Amino acid sequence: YQRRVRGTYSLKSLIDPLMSSDPFFLPNKRRAPTDQNQESPKKKSKKEQTKNEETKTKKQETNTEIVTETETADELRLRLASAYLDQLQAELSDDEEKEQALQNLLAKEALRERGIFLPNKTSQNINLEQNQEPILFLKKGHRCPVTCVALSPDNHRAYSGSKDCWINIYDLQTSKVLHSFKGGRPSKRRNRGQEVEGHKHEVLALALSSDGNILASGGKDKTIILWDTRTEKKIETFTGHRGDITGLAFKSGSHLLFSGSNDRMVKVWNCDDMAYIDTLFGHQAPITGIDSLIRERAITSGSDKSLRVWKVVEETQLLFKGPKTSIDCVSMFDEKTYVTGCQDGSLQLWINSKRKPQFSIPEAHGKNNWISSVCALKYGDLFASGSCDGWIKVWKKQAEMSSNGLLPFGQLKIDGFVNGMKFSRDGDFLLAGVGSEHRMGRWTVVHAKNGVALWKF
Repeated sequence: YQRRVRGTYSLKSLIDPLMSSDPFFLPNKRRAPTDQNQESPKKKSKKEQTKNEETKTKKQETNTEIVTETETADELRLRLASAYLDQLQAELSDDEEKEQALQNLLAKEALRERGIFLPNKTSQNINLEQNQEPILFLKKGHRCPVTCVALSPDNHRAYSGSKDCWINIYDLQTSKVLHSFKGGRPSKRRNRGQEVEGHKHEVLALALSSDGNILASGGKDKTIILWDTRTEKKIETFTGHRGDITGLAFKSGSHLLFSGSNDRMVKVWNCDDMAYIDTLFGHQAPITGIDSLIRERAITSGSDKSLRVWKVVEETQLLFKGPKTSIDCVSMFDEKTYVTGCQDGSLQLWINSKRKPQFSIPEAHGKNNWISSVCALKYGDLFASGSCDGWIKVWKKQAEMSSNGLLPFGQLKIDGFVNGMKFSRDGDFLLAGVGSEHRMGRWTVVHAKNGVALWKF
């Protein structure tokens, strides 16, 4: 290209103007010419080098300070976790027990963040006396049989619903009624012309959120009422069921509420947004009981002799069949193990992997005494069953699924129908609602006092 021909132009001289005028061509990047006479830079002395190194280190330190000020969320979690570990190690004294205690504490903290609360009491460290009587029996506040109960997470308050349409809040330390959510039937003379804040018919179900802030109640008036336990005021009323509401359960660690009714439907509610979410169909007869734990699932028992596990996210259900009579109550040990009570007086232990009961105890409370309520200690190995024979029986679930999967552990003395029970979160207390009638009717009348009983283990 650079060779010139006499009388002609070189090819390079013809291309350069085209490249400068055409926008699709990129300009040539040539190095700037260097002068040969320019002096080479002098070498720096040792003092100057040390000064430069000091300035560099100072810049690095300032940069690290800036980074710490603008640390990310992951770095903040790591720093807080290391500080928490140091605090736990400082609290523990023995060097040999440090590792095991740290593992137990961290495991419990991780489970609590997920909404799983392991009980402090199990069958190994509970001394249950035979024929033990309650330490408290609260009979003031209700004029009719108690149908359902709930217990606060700190074990300081008890909640009870009754056939008199009232909901009472008890202080377990002073044995006094703190507050009552008053209800009543408009047809009665004393309620004519008065506005009723609470239920207008019998209260059949109670559920308390895991943080203890929201109390949900339902009954024969086909409505669900949400109450704020801190301000003791009414929050919201949910309508949508066409039958009596027989069961309520909160998802552990959230304000997601499940409700079961005689209209054979299970409804899902969001108590944070005060909104209806979904309706689940499947039962062929009225729903008698409901329970839920950490997963977005609910388990229900029905008069159609079936037990169903509802997977809300997957929009599927698991069907369990086995007893020949109605299943009246259900309670969950964990996500894979359940216990039920039937009208024929039998108890069943169910496992998620089998569609029929793993173990069954016929006539657990004697002949012709149907099971009115069951309650399992969450993530434990004990559960209690109630009837009208004058006893609450405590049973132990074997760790190994042998032929004797359920063993009697003890019994508690109480007169009347045991219509509802609730274990405390730590396993130290058992709360029971007792009445002279069954919560769903007046088929058998027992001469007993209506009230709330409390046992301490």
